[in-house]
Amino acid sequence: MIQLKPEKCIDRIEKLEIKYLKPKPIEPPGDLIITEEGDYQPPEAPPIIIRIPPEEHCDPKPLVIRERPPQPPKVIPTKEIIMYVI
Repeated sequence: MIQLKPEKCIDRIEKLEIKYLKPKPIEPPGDLIITEEGDYQPPEAPPIIIRIPPEEHCDPKPLVIRERPPQPPKVIPTKEIIMYVI
């Protein structure tokens, strides 16, 4: 491919046809109708009843702190002593 730069400016004349789309005609807006009505008051709501059960008041279990019992004395084994009478 050989690309050469032109020595002179080239003027190019083209005939173009431009077509514009014609949108459909817009329909006129409808009438604006404003009517006044009396104030509407909704019926009074029923009262809200909230039932909270009372907390159970129970006495805590007593805290018992005990010392470790003492160690039992060691068992003394049976010992036989034989005395000879002369």
